[in-house]
Amino acid sequence: MIEGQATAQSALDGVRALAAEQGGQWDERNELVQALIVAGKASAAAGQFKHAEDLFVEGRAEAQKIAVYHEAANLIPLANLETAFGDFYARRHRVEQARNCYQRLADLWQRFAGSNEYVDTQRAAAQKLLASLRSS
Repeated sequence: MIEGQATAQSALDGVRALAAEQGGQWDERNELVQALIVAGKASAAAGQFKHAEDLFVEGRAEAQKIAVYHEAANLIPLANLETAFGDFYARRHRVEQARNCYQRLADLWQRFAGSNEYVDTQRAAAQKLLASLRSS
């Protein structure tokens, strides 16, 4: 697991450098969020829970910068982050924090003005995540 964490950290370092070089454009910021999610998951798998949480917090901050543009594609990085962060908390039995992440996820899709098959699927999936915590 340590090797996986080192690989994820190396990739994250590379993406951070590219994002800084490119001035934080959408593509680079989206890649940074995804790299932070992967690195957070790898850190959690390696038992470095505080580091994982810090990476998810950083990822949320980056994803929120993308989500200010209210198109569905711009919400996906934040949705992915909230799902991963909620899953992290759920596995740690931190139910209240997991619920907060999943609620933010549900709210994110509910605030989206449009409706299409993808958005409707995401809304339903977010509600299932919330319901899974209610039954535990």
